[in-house]
Formats: sequence, structure tokens, C-alpha cells
Amino acid sequence: YDIAHMETNRYPDISKMDWEYFMAEPSGLLPINKYRSKTSSGNFEQNPVNIIWARHTFTSTDDSYRKFSFDFSDDVVLYFNGVKLFEGINGFRAKGPTFRGDMLIDGNVLYLKAKKGKNEILAAVSDKANGWAIMGKME
Repeated sequence: YDIAHMETNRYPDISKMDWEYFMAEPSGLLPINKYRSKTSSGNFEQNPVNIIWARHTFTSTDDSYRKFSFDFSDDVVLYFNGVKLFEGINGFRAKGPTFRGDMLIDGNVLYLKAKKGKNEILAAVSDKANGWAIMGKME
């Protein structure tokens, strides 16, 4: 789901969103810029923030903890089963003047308490310039 200026600090009403389905690459990478263009480019810090919602659901056969490793660019707010668990910044120069916004699959780790049945990871990924993506793997 793609919208330029949506509130990300509360769980959205996903029933009102139109979803498109994309397959992540075998590495777990979902290169958002492959599927969506930003509203503007070229002015970097002066560009408006663009936000896209990415959603993944899975079924668990029991109540158990699952290791979820992930990374993102530029910024993310992450929800699991409707609860906000993580918010982070990983964009160009976010961690110093030479930081490029690189991503590593094990850059962040959360232990998610999956319930028996359907579970959902929902991420608001935002960006101003250059590429944007999210990647993850569940163990």
C-alpha cells in the first residue's frame, strides 16, 4: 500500500487499503524502488517523505517465539500482530557523514511471539531520496 503522508505511529485500518502482491527476492530483499517511484527526486533533504506499507502474513502451528532478522532503508516503523515493536532510521548519512544506508539481513533482530494461526508483520517504510527497500528472514 502506497501513500505519501500517512500516520505511521499507530496501526492503520488495513481493511481500507488496496494491496498489491510482490515476491521478495531469494535473499529476503524487497526492493521497493523496483515497484514504486517516489513523488520527487533530485533535491535529497528537500524531498518530501514517501511512505509505503509492506505486509507479510504467516501461519504458525503453535504459540512459539520466532527469530525475525531484518533491515531497511531509509526508515521503518514495524508492527507485529497490531503492536508497534520497532522504529528505526537507516538512511543515507543517518549514522554519520559517510554512512551510505547499507543493509544487512542480520542488521536488526526481534524475537516475535507468534500465536497459533495467522500472524502479521506490517512495516511502514519511508524514504526521501535514492533507493528504498526492506529485507527480512524468519527462523
